[in-house]
Amino acid sequence: MKLQNGTNYPNLYSVNTVLFSNPKFNLKEVLTQVEKEIKDLPENKKDEVRKKKIEAKRDNLLKQFGLDPNNLEQMTRFEDYLAIDQHLYQDKNEWADKNQNRIDLFKILTFKEIKELELNKIPVQFDNKLIDQTQNINAAFDDLNIKYQNYFNEEDRSKYEEIFNILFLVSYSNETNPNLNEVAEYAYKMMILFGKEPDRAFNNFTKFVQSHASNLQKPIHDVFIHNIPVKGECNIEAWKIFMMKSGVEVLKNIENAPKIEKKLNGNVPKNLNELQEILPELTYNRFKENPKMAKIFKQYDVSEKIFDRSLDLIASGQIKIKDKDALPNVTIDVAQEVNPEYKNLYLVKLPEGNLRGLILGKITDCCQSINGNSETCVIDGMTRENNGFYVLIKANPKQTFDPNKIDWNSFEKNGHEIIGQGYTWLSQFNNMVIDSWENLRPTVNDTMMPDILAKFAQKVTENNKTVSMVMLGKGGKTPQEFADKGYTMNPFPDKLKEGYMYGDARNQYILYKSHDLSVMQSMLLEIPKFRDKKWLINSFRNIREAKYFIELYRNGELSKSEFRNFSYSVAKTCISEGATFENMWKLYKNSSAQEYKNKCVLVADYMRKGIYNFCSMDDFFSLEPNRMKFVLKYAIANIKEKDRHYAESILYLAKTLDDKTIENLNKPFLLSKHLRITRDFNQNFFGSKYLDPKYLDAIYSEAFVKLRDYRFLKFEEILNLGPIYLIENQEKVEASYINNFFKDQYIKNENDEILAESLTIKQKLRLLNPNIIESFKNNIFNLNDINQIGLDKIFILSNPIFLNIFKNKTIEFKKLAELKIETLKVLSESSLIENFKENEHNTFNKLTVLSPDQIEAIESFDAIYIYNKLGISFDNFINVEPDKIRYLLPYINAEDEYSCVMDEKYQTKYIYVDETDIKTVPDFIVSVLEKSKISFEEIIGLDEKILRNMLPACKDLPKESLSIEIIEQTTKEYIAKQEAKKIVKPVSTSKLKLTPEEKVKKKERFAPNNLEKELERRRTKGQKGGAGNNLQ
Repeated sequence: MKLQNGTNYPNLYSVNTVLFSNPKFNLKEVLTQVEKEIKDLPENKKDEVRKKKIEAKRDNLLKQFGLDPNNLEQMTRFEDYLAIDQHLYQDKNEWADKNQNRIDLFKILTFKEIKELELNKIPVQFDNKLIDQTQNINAAFDDLNIKYQNYFNEEDRSKYEEIFNILFLVSYSNETNPNLNEVAEYAYKMMILFGKEPDRAFNNFTKFVQSHASNLQKPIHDVFIHNIPVKGECNIEAWKIFMMKSGVEVLKNIENAPKIEKKLNGNVPKNLNELQEILPELTYNRFKENPKMAKIFKQYDVSEKIFDRSLDLIASGQIKIKDKDALPNVTIDVAQEVNPEYKNLYLVKLPEGNLRGLILGKITDCCQSINGNSETCVIDGMTRENNGFYVLIKANPKQTFDPNKIDWNSFEKNGHEIIGQGYTWLSQFNNMVIDSWENLRPTVNDTMMPDILAKFAQKVTENNKTVSMVMLGKGGKTPQEFADKGYTMNPFPDKLKEGYMYGDARNQYILYKSHDLSVMQSMLLEIPKFRDKKWLINSFRNIREAKYFIELYRNGELSKSEFRNFSYSVAKTCISEGATFENMWKLYKNSSAQEYKNKCVLVADYMRKGIYNFCSMDDFFSLEPNRMKFVLKYAIANIKEKDRHYAESILYLAKTLDDKTIENLNKPFLLSKHLRITRDFNQNFFGSKYLDPKYLDAIYSEAFVKLRDYRFLKFEEILNLGPIYLIENQEKVEASYINNFFKDQYIKNENDEILAESLTIKQKLRLLNPNIIESFKNNIFNLNDINQIGLDKIFILSNPIFLNIFKNKTIEFKKLAELKIETLKVLSESSLIENFKENEHNTFNKLTVLSPDQIEAIESFDAIYIYNKLGISFDNFINVEPDKIRYLLPYINAEDEYSCVMDEKYQTKYIYVDETDIKTVPDFIVSVLEKSKISFEEIIGLDEKILRNMLPACKDLPKESLSIEIIEQTTKEYIAKQEAKKIVKPVSTSKLKLTPEEKVKKKERFAPNNLEKELERRRTKGQKGGAGNNLQ
């Protein structure tokens, strides 16, 4: 039989007949029958017909067993089952004699010889304990009879074993790795529910699945996982009849049969409606608090925990069920509007207040339900004006269904089904974004979604002029088909207008862009000076932005210089993160050039943090930079509703606190992290007594900041002292803390106490650095070394790189301590010293002869590569300028990316080398030195310009014949050619320039009346909005 997901599933009756009935399957008889059927055919046709008949019989068997010959894993599992018990036989021939039907099945189903069925190998999926279980199921039968109080007697034992064997085979080959104890119980339950005679049980089970449960993914597991009452607790025969008639809903509730019969005075429900009426009250103890919600939740087997959580959220006001919202009420009749093959499918808006919105995740098998990972989305969708849900409905074809007049009270009772859904929100630009699309059965329904949602998006933009674009988040269970069909990604993803932003819509497909927006962008890109700003034109997310830009253009405000200064690189980042062009333009016009750049950086951070939910763009953009920093420091990224009061108080303080207080609160220390954790504390901190500037200066003192950074002192300890006491006794308190912590870490004996007396409070504070403490505890230095070596050197030598060197005893502490502090500073940040190993060419003493600048220049991984490859000594660099070393050896920056820009001089002077070529400089040098007679000293002696350009000039020349003279000559010729390319006659742009009259005419096209006419003209001409897989 075929399940709804399209897979073939075994007919248990047929499987049992083939494997265990008498006579059992016999391949010889099958082949004999085939020969009889073809005996009268001409000899030249017999082979072809024989093959077809055998393949037909094989296909029939495969269908009966639910096997896919192309599914290697499934076929392997089936082969494993055929051989599962052969290891128990010492004589393999004895096993083969007793299981000839299995061998015959193997041959015809796999077209292999039996020797390939590994008779001497136990299948890896089974251990001996499980195999023994399959051979000795008598104990399981006895245990289950005790558990269920003897539904069966001794004469039923062999029937149980036969049923068990079939369930085990099908579970193993068609569902999953079975737990043998579970399969044993499934066999017992099958006998209870479908009959103890194997043929009858298998037939009834097959009928039940075909009629009521073809949507199950694993029928055996999914049917028999439900509990059954022990014998005598209920009228099990009446429940079996009820189940065969009404399906899975009855099966799922047989475990409650005793309670249900008690509620109905000893009777079984007359029909499914009566059962569904009584179940919610039996399932949820708090049923009476919301009977309507209980009935909906029970239809989807929602747990009592989720039901109670939903009640609590509504009671507390965190969920305020709305009765209207701003999402458009758009309906798609899929068969009529998209594809006639998609029958009985409808995409509709889930009505505001529909309680199914609380559990759409349960309905479609995702996390978008109360008590799930996406609970906040659920709350926002049920509560907020700009958030909600759309659902894909599969209507019962036997029922009349009007998608515009859905009877939600009888929705499930009428056999309708929600098979997909998307949490949806309006963005800052009033566009619509479906956060992700979640289908209940992805393998069945995903392929149709691009067509359905594209049509839906087009209808939204055409019927609602305020919505210019519709997007779909790429995350969650959004079908891969959108990528496969080439839907364009939104280069400037929209951010939601209100609510919590999950990650599913961080990347967005464009489902549809409105006609008017597409046309206006096309018209603007026809203007020459905007062509190289395509990114900006395409960043307009709605018609309002495009019209604002057009108005600026018509008024002559978008001069080339203005436009260039506005398009600062961070401004592009701000817009890509969600800032509007209008806001950014006003920010640019109202700020000095430097202030604009500074604010752009802050605005980009503001957009990334997603704090526009409580602090609007207009509010944030109106703040001075230092107040912007305050908001960014204390605001919670991507705020949730429960923190709204705190967030709004931050914005209020940003506007009202004096400059000195804002300056203090912006200083870098752990206060902001603490505030984000403890909400109650925030209210106290932002009280007036704590905002005394003198108090803020005190808690920001060097001592307290360092002690907090070193994790000796908790922020609360300072606050508990109180503002007045701390202001009056600041130095005394600092000294007390520092002395106590220093004593705990450093004082081991009387001599240490004497040495410590000579240290100042500031020196002790510096020695509390965690790296220095670790060095001290590893006996790398002692307190006496501080006087001899100096605290500055101790501080540098406690760097983790040096600490690791001392632990591994690569270089002695005293050797490094003898170096100048400038050299130590360079080495402390050097991969050269971190990976240093002495050899015959390079010793520590040779390294320390070099200047700090030279060490810094040769410390790259590429330099080490050349030293090790060719045995070049540090001596070679003693008289070479650091800049020249840099030109010779590429530098690797902190991100491990090559950079050929060392300084401003290099950036402007040497322009001919492609960066991809630069990456191969070390290999080129090694190759030249290995294959030619050129020495490293000769290469170092080359002119800087020659050094930097010799790779692209000489890389294709045979290395064996190279000389230093050839390199110089070839490179000079290459440089001359490159410089000649720069002296090119400017291309005439007369055709691109517009006359004054043409400029006026161009601008007039954008006058309001003319613009509307142009839009209408292009509509009439047939230019439409863009579907997501057809956008330029």
